[in-house]
Formats: sequence, structure tokens, C-alpha cells
Amino acid sequence: MGLPLLKLPYLPIKAILNTTGFLELFFLTQVSKRMEWIIKNHVKIRNHRFNISIHNDVSFELISPKSELPVSSIVLKPTRKLEASPFISYFDLKFEKWGRVPCISTNFGFGFSTVELYCDDFTLAKDIHDKIHDIFQIPIENVKVDLSDIRDKIKWTVGWLNYLTFPKIEISGCCYFADYIDTIQSVRSSGRVMFSAKPVMTYELEALNVNLEHITFHRAEWFRPHYLESLNSRFIGISPVSFSDWDINQFLHAVKRGAYPNLREATLELKRRVAADNIFAGLDAVEDTAGSTRLRRNRMSRRNLRSQHDEIPMFEIKTPLEQREMINEKGKLYLPDKELRRKLPVIAMLNSWRETFRTTIKGNMKLPLLECVLEKLPVPTEENSSSHEKLFM
Repeated sequence: MGLPLLKLPYLPIKAILNTTGFLELFFLTQVSKRMEWIIKNHVKIRNHRFNISIHNDVSFELISPKSELPVSSIVLKPTRKLEASPFISYFDLKFEKWGRVPCISTNFGFGFSTVELYCDDFTLAKDIHDKIHDIFQIPIENVKVDLSDIRDKIKWTVGWLNYLTFPKIEISGCCYFADYIDTIQSVRSSGRVMFSAKPVMTYELEALNVNLEHITFHRAEWFRPHYLESLNSRFIGISPVSFSDWDINQFLHAVKRGAYPNLREATLELKRRVAADNIFAGLDAVEDTAGSTRLRRNRMSRRNLRSQHDEIPMFEIKTPLEQREMINEKGKLYLPDKELRRKLPVIAMLNSWRETFRTTIKGNMKLPLLECVLEKLPVPTEENSSSHEKLFM
């Protein structure tokens, strides 16, 4: 026998609802308008946030503030994924525009549960989000879009996302270059936008008209130097780029002339070493020892520019060597990249950092980032190898 929840006094109803999980509350909002009103006005899910993932399916993941892991999820799937099995028990949720939608709820243990909704209309995702936002007021933290599976829905997806507010969006997958450029030029967001898709059938554009506050391009081999002229962004990151030293030098001169008034930080990541004398030619570059007012030409990669009247944005060049290593005066090798530290369990204090490179890189891992350095380093011999005191695990 079910509990006649709406017939209870207010305080017991509130106590029960405040100890009810998110998915159960979501189901209860479908019971009646009165129950929806009670949950909206008297139940609070504090400090949680949502991640949205859009590909062939659309998922809404509720993230716990304590564990930073998903505790519940709502997944919208096409009806072709429905399984006809006597061991699966489906139920229906009623939506105003779509009527009854078949669903299945699963509790995986470890505090995680999910509900799957089956509908071929992709736009139901918007109604699900609007309902969650209107009733629970849970903010969105991150959005991920995979363009591989939604080619016929890209325009609708971008239009819907422009309607939302979130701090970060990542667009990945594999798609035609024309669709990719349309997506890049259509996205509107005040947060950080990361484009990491792999486009096919690329071609050169006259301009790349983008008006985003913070934009990052990965897999950006297709990016041409003159595209920078049409980026109206405060923060720009491009990785990797195929710019020549002359291209970078011309960009720096344009920055110094004030051609990019909104730009505050630019990061270019290359797969090769750069010739500092060529890049900084004509820029009056000096080593910065007092602050961040001049362009630095030392071993570190962070560099700044300054004009006669105001500060020019920070400019950073990342080359294969500079982004992975930092050598101190004592000859100890540091790997500031945490991911690389986990993958490369080698470090030692040796007679010189040059020999450290030769003797501490173990295993069959290919590290093209260091190949340009290794070719120029002396190979340790039996005579000097005995003096190497390895201090690493």
C-alpha cells in the first residue's frame, strides 16, 4: 500500500521530501501540479551542480559537492535502444508535449542511480533541463558536445546551448570542416569554450569570425595565422599551431601596435623548438627580472609585452621542451606536468641534467617531445655511469 503523501500535514511532507533522492523527487514532480509546487518551494538541493553531455544520447549528471562524482543521472536515448526483455520493467513519465515516455530506473549501488528515457525527439532534452532548472535551481558546471553523432542536430544543439548559462563547454568529436566552422562561429557563451574536434575535408577560410571571451583550440593544425585577426577574444589558446617564427613575430608586432585591444592572454603551443632571435626580432625584448612588464627571453616560456602607454597582454609560447621540463641551477630535473609524472616514473640527481635525460628515461614510451634534446646530449659511458647516484624509485 502506498503512502498517501499529499494527505499528510505539511511538516511530515517536508521532512520526507528533504530526505528523498533527486531522481525520486523528479518522479514526484510528475504526480500533480500541487506536488511539483511543494517540491519547488520547500525542497532545496544545495551545492550540487549538473554536467550535461550531448552525443547520440543526452545525459544530465548530478555532481556531489563532497566526492566531486556523479550521484544521479537522467539519460535521454532514442527508442531503437529499447530492449524487449521480460526481465526489464519499464514505466512511463508524462510530458505535456510528448505524452507518455517509456523509462527505466536503475540503482547501481555505491550511491549512484540513473533513469533512462526513450524518445526519438531530441528536443525533449530542453524540456528536461528547463524542468530541472525551474524546480531545483541546480546550476550547470560543464557541457560536453560530441559532434560525431549529431550532425543533423548541430544547429538545434548550438541554439539551445546559447540559451543556457554555464562556465565551460567542450566541443569534440569528428565532423566535416564546414559543420565545425559553423559551430565555432555560432556558439555564444561568456564562459570558457574549448574546441577539440577533429575536422575532415579542411580548406582555408578568409576569416574566422568569433566573438567569445575565452576560447581554446585543440587539434588546430588547420588554424592559419591570419585567423587571429578576426578573433575578438580576451583569452586565446591554440594547440598545436603550424606557425612559422615569422608568423609569430608578426603577431607580436601587431599586438604591440594595439591591433588586439581586447586581448589579455594568448598561448600558442608548437610541436617544434623556436628561434627566439627570430620571434622577438624588432621587439626590444629584454630579460624580465623585476616583474611582468617586459618580454622575457629566458628559458621559461611565459612572456609579456608592454607598449609605451599601457600593458600589452601576456603572451606565452609553449614548445615541446619548455612545456615539459624545468632545470634548476643544481642540475635537478623537475617535471611540473602531473600527467607526465604519473606516466614517466623516473627522476634522479646526477652529475648533470644532460646525463639525467640519457639515463633516467625508461621503458618503451615514445617521447618525441624530448627527441630534439636527446640527439644533442652526450651518451653516458661506463666510465662516468658509475658516478651517477640515482635517487629515484
